[in-house]
Amino acid sequence: MNTLFELHHLCKSYKSEKKEIKALEDINLSISKGEFVAIMGPSGSGKSTLLQCMASFDFPTSGQVLFKGKERKKEEPFGFIFQDIQLLDSLNGYENIALALTIQKENGNIMDQKIRDYAKKFEMESFLFQYPYQMSGGQKQKIAFLRALIVNPKLIFADEPTSALDVSSAKQVLQALDTFHKKEKGTIVMVTHDAFCASFASKVFFLKEGKLFKELQKEGSTKEFWKKIHETLSMLEVDHVS
Repeated sequence: MNTLFELHHLCKSYKSEKKEIKALEDINLSISKGEFVAIMGPSGSGKSTLLQCMASFDFPTSGQVLFKGKERKKEEPFGFIFQDIQLLDSLNGYENIALALTIQKENGNIMDQKIRDYAKKFEMESFLFQYPYQMSGGQKQKIAFLRALIVNPKLIFADEPTSALDVSSAKQVLQALDTFHKKEKGTIVMVTHDAFCASFASKVFFLKEGKLFKELQKEGSTKEFWKKIHETLSMLEVDHVS
């Protein structure tokens, strides 16, 4: 697989009350095109900070974030899904998705066909014209997912996309991400605290106190991968407490 992201000696520090806080320290990793990557670790381990640096929402204190061997350009069509779904309550699902294409000045007829085609592919036709207050948590997050996907991104960043959802809704979102990964050959970088969510990934990076603690590659079944993820998280929690 072609290397998509490379992080070289990435460090991120914040100053607070005359004190320097190291959020990330000497992170080195790579992500290939078409991979589904999960980032895990205890609260405060630097998961979201790492994602934000990769997505250029924040910038490292030192080190490099390379995309296809070059500095990341803001023009790259990346998609973003967050824990805070951020749908506009005054717009229905179709209209919330259309906003992303309107910003790109997409032709109206092409926009309509694209939204309907994607809604059918991801089994969202039944609630596409409902308003957010009429949708379940999973349905709202799937609308947010499609809004991210509709601009044909090379990569989707997801920050705890299922943490506020019940089990059934979380499965809907994970299945949509899995479809994007397998059928669309898309790349996903997802921060999660949940071993079940991470088991959908092809690779998991574990952080501890801002440092890369371990990397797991998926081998065998999803259930076997879940067990390995759970074991690693248990090790992290024991070290974190001790």
